[in-house]
Amino acid sequence: MSNLHLVFPRRMAFLLGVVVVAAVIGIMAGIYLPKAIIEVSPATIERSVEQKIILSAAAGEPDFVKFVLPSRVVTKEVTEQQVITRGQGETREDFAKGAVKMINKQAEEQRLLPKTNLRHGKTGVFFLTDKAVIIPPQAEIEVGITAKEAGAKGNVEAGRFVIDKLPASLQSTVYAESGQATTGGLVVDQPLTEAEKKLAEDKVLAAARERLMGEMTSAAGGALLRQDLTAFNQKELTVSADVGSQTSKLLVRAVVEAKSFIVDENDLLSLTLLNLRGAAGPDEEFVTYDPQTFSAKLIRSDFERGEAVITGSLSGTFAAKLGSALFSADNIAGLTAEEAREQLRKLPGVGEVKVLFSPFWVTSIPSRPEAVEILVISK
Repeated sequence: MSNLHLVFPRRMAFLLGVVVVAAVIGIMAGIYLPKAIIEVSPATIERSVEQKIILSAAAGEPDFVKFVLPSRVVTKEVTEQQVITRGQGETREDFAKGAVKMINKQAEEQRLLPKTNLRHGKTGVFFLTDKAVIIPPQAEIEVGITAKEAGAKGNVEAGRFVIDKLPASLQSTVYAESGQATTGGLVVDQPLTEAEKKLAEDKVLAAARERLMGEMTSAAGGALLRQDLTAFNQKELTVSADVGSQTSKLLVRAVVEAKSFIVDENDLLSLTLLNLRGAAGPDEEFVTYDPQTFSAKLIRSDFERGEAVITGSLSGTFAAKLGSALFSADNIAGLTAEEAREQLRKLPGVGEVKVLFSPFWVTSIPSRPEAVEILVISK
């Protein structure tokens, strides 16, 4: 019996000791285990700059002090001609019309009566001159022509015409040539509108520019051709019919010239980036830039001398400078994660704030400064 009494007090003492140890461990864990990691990111701002850059064919290498870049000029001219078929209204036959140059390579003048027969060399279709003409020696004169018969066959391509009334010995020295196809052999019941004509002109001009860019790129040896450093000159734009015409087809002809400065793309971007990096304020630092925002604009150009002044534009990201000394754990002790975020965001230059607790039961910033780690995340 006495042995039984001894066992129980020993067990109770042991259990009590375990409880005390657990309590001490729990208290210590409650004091020393809670931890908070706070990640602070600087506020960012997007900024754009413009840099004036000189392009010169005389420059041998880039000058990053004077902002001068070597360049060369590529020039091309194309002639784009398209027959645009109108799709409005019903069609009917009419007499095709056009214009030709009457050419006289003889030493004496040549007189032709109205309605002189001209035979299109390629198709054999006959046309009549609209009026009498006198062609001076070694000269040429323009005259209108009308198809002898109505119908689509009167729409013939540009080419040479034989003057049928002349003997064969003269037909090689006195003849006619057209620079454009004849049109109007088929007409529609809807007159040509200004908007329709403009649409046809724009289509041909766009095709001319596209061809130009391809030929210019080839002439530049595959170098990148920037449209913002290219000047287009519309030298000629003609349409075979006027507004109000009922022709079923339009012949649109455009002559366009392009001149472009060819410059190293990396140098162009680098000079503008140099300015962008220097745009950071005293409390900011440059982070990155978006190359897709780069553009150039011709301010002045002299293609003959190979010189130009352009403006390069570029956008980038800047971040506020944050030092760890700016933050104190004492100022946020006892605050919840949301309260800590709000408190820290009030500080100048602070952007995003993340608060992480451990272990899982911790819900507020520990009071011990050494249990709070504040990290400034660099952009």
